[in-house]
Amino acid sequence: MDPSLYYNPASQLVPVRTPLRTLTPGTVIELHGRIHNTKRFAINLETKDGDIALHINPRFDCNHVVLNSFRGGKWEMEEHAPLTIAQGQDFSCMILVEKMEYKMAFNGQHLTSFKHRILFSLVDVLTAKSGITIQKVEQKPPVDVTPSMQIARSMRPRVAPAMPIGGGMPPQPTMPVRPSSAQEPSFNPPTPFCCQLAQGCYPGLLIYISGRPYAEPDRFNVDLTCGPHAVPGSPVAFHWNPRFHEKSVVRNSFLDEGWGVEEREGRGFPYEAGVHFDMIIQVLHDRINVAVNGQHYAEFRHRLQPISQITHLRIEGDVAIASVRFQ
Repeated sequence: MDPSLYYNPASQLVPVRTPLRTLTPGTVIELHGRIHNTKRFAINLETKDGDIALHINPRFDCNHVVLNSFRGGKWEMEEHAPLTIAQGQDFSCMILVEKMEYKMAFNGQHLTSFKHRILFSLVDVLTAKSGITIQKVEQKPPVDVTPSMQIARSMRPRVAPAMPIGGGMPPQPTMPVRPSSAQEPSFNPPTPFCCQLAQGCYPGLLIYISGRPYAEPDRFNVDLTCGPHAVPGSPVAFHWNPRFHEKSVVRNSFLDEGWGVEEREGRGFPYEAGVHFDMIIQVLHDRINVAVNGQHYAEFRHRLQPISQITHLRIEGDVAIASVRFQ
């Protein structure tokens, strides 16, 4: 017998109130529906006392998603995430319960995380309100963590080794490499992370990285490398190194067993401790462009040619990775 708790409201207009089994780490709640021409809607995980442990509130009039909790008759501090869904379209929402936080995804794409403020074991009902039609609600137990979202309970961020203060991050000992012939996206992989570029490096390649620096970060780095660093001295064609204490993003390359000249120009410092970010790496014929949170930040002229020598993406340091996608 399928242990999932399945609820099909026959395309019921909200409000919807669906009872839930006791939540435990690894539980997944999946909701499918359609968004109407509404300014806002809400999906809540509530307790029998009327508190809201998790409030997911997409706001099309503000172009972001508000996350919050409601306790003792009062709303608590809001958190914001990017809006990735649209009015007039079908959507899916997945909520993964973890020991310290919820993880959420819309349409199979990681949205954000929300640390527990109210014990998840007290949650007994899911509600949905305002401007959507609900087609299905399903609660899956920990034995069936959804593969479509590619979130595993074992894929929690790990503290990476500290980075040296020198010109950059020298090659480190090897780590497990995640080859992918179809370049599948990776959701919530552990840090450090290393991924082979399935189609190689070429002009037009786009790499989308979402994540969150640790609460007290020193630095992290995103590298395009010639190999997975299994051999000391492996070239790093592009080194992106946000340094929080310096409030600077250092760009560099590691070629011929030495670091090159650092580049630091940029408008402000685009990262905040503990705050979600989205960045895009665009590979062109002569350079790499990088945007953070929708704003162009820097370009880096290729120092290694041909760029087809670049084979891997590597991320390490004081950052929790939410997703890595390729286009």
